[in-house]
Amino acid sequence: MHNSSECYDIPKCHPGTRDKVLDEIISWINNANQEPRNMWLHGPTGAGKSVIAQTIAVQCMEEDKLAASFFFSHHNADRNTCQSLIATIVYQLALYVMDVKKHLADALQNNGPAIWSMFLEWQIRKLIIEPLMKTVHEYPTTVRKCLIIDGLDECVEHKMQEEVVRCFIKASSGGVFSVLIVSQPDHYICDSIYKILTFNLNEKYDPEKDINWYLSYKFSQIKLHYPLCHGLNSSWPSNEQIKQIVNRSSKQFIYAATVL
Repeated sequence: MHNSSECYDIPKCHPGTRDKVLDEIISWINNANQEPRNMWLHGPTGAGKSVIAQTIAVQCMEEDKLAASFFFSHHNADRNTCQSLIATIVYQLALYVMDVKKHLADALQNNGPAIWSMFLEWQIRKLIIEPLMKTVHEYPTTVRKCLIIDGLDECVEHKMQEEVVRCFIKASSGGVFSVLIVSQPDHYICDSIYKILTFNLNEKYDPEKDINWYLSYKFSQIKLHYPLCHGLNSSWPSNEQIKQIVNRSSKQFIYAATVL
């Protein structure tokens, strides 16, 4: 979940950065008539994918557009497999989607504890799709919300990476929710991508201007708040020094953040 204590260390996008990326994704989420209703945001390590996913999740929650979010983490045993994926999503649906609780409760009661040992597609159908479809049928004005799955490449079950993509693409085709999948372009995921909007951070978006702005702001804060920096020349660091860091970053925000 985007607001869990385990995701606390994932920052949001710095103000004034990633605006074009965020605007395009939010516009897609808000356009309920746009097809397909699933998007794959991908890029290399350090491109800032999880930061973007976290920012989108927070904004969607604030605008009542979030269905659920799940952030895989290779180093966390609770979040590096699909074991808790559906349970976490179901819990959030009950929190964020009005009037779905009764249908979720019925689904859990009708299927019993054995549902958690069923294959992924069956769990999605019985615990996500059918309760949401019943809710939309009863309340046609129910807002279609977005499900965000970040860091899918960090799931250690490679076959399940393919299964998550396949099942959620199929599930979103029903129109009751949209799906944003965020990951590195690992071949297990690439091989399963079809009928989905693809958003390549490296190809569609040049972050050097944003990295420059981010560095300039952060260095100004360092000079302002750290006593040992008060004796530094007002021109530190120079524009040329910042440009050197930007060039060495190879368009990866993680490099700039590490330097700071």
